[in-house]
Amino acid sequence: MTVGELELEEPVRIDASKVMAILQRDHQRLGAVLERVEHELGARRDLQALCADAASHGRLLGMLAFLHEYADRIHHPLETRLFDRLIEKGLTPSERRVVFVTMSQHEEILGDLLGLQEELRRLQGQAPRELAAALRTRAERYLDAQKRHLHFEDSQLLPLIFARLTARDWCEMERDLAAQIGIIAESCEREFLPAFRAILEAA
Repeated sequence: MTVGELELEEPVRIDASKVMAILQRDHQRLGAVLERVEHELGARRDLQALCADAASHGRLLGMLAFLHEYADRIHHPLETRLFDRLIEKGLTPSERRVVFVTMSQHEEILGDLLGLQEELRRLQGQAPRELAAALRTRAERYLDAQKRHLHFEDSQLLPLIFARLTARDWCEMERDLAAQIGIIAESCEREFLPAFRAILEAA
């Protein structure tokens, strides 16, 4: 997938298809960066060397920072608004589980990512072999959890949103979401798309 295929489109109307497209595009961007992280780890059998190399270490930290900030400031705020509306719909127990599992995964993955970032910063410049091995295990656990989470949202959460929210729901949310998506679009264009392009072009 090219950078151009993941560019932000200007929202024209906030309806189900537009919001679904935005969320799916978020997943494509996050998935693309996860692939670059995986590639960076796979290219370095020994993470001692990665921690000792300033360029590689900084590149990996930058990718993890993107995953953290993009999810926290761009992707999750929109999902949270949709969660709030879904909870009001009188969901079945299995449907409520989808929402709460997603929210729980957000918290768990954020904790894993913050821990991974902290550990990577701590090992900058040097990493004893046993700590480097533990860092790889931690990174691979995070990558696996994040990929499984994106798949869960694509296969369970997004279809639930599309099925349960009615035309009236989207009409009522349009006012609020339009303003929020406008802010998100501005942040993407100013901050995140340049960083995203840099990550993909450096690979």
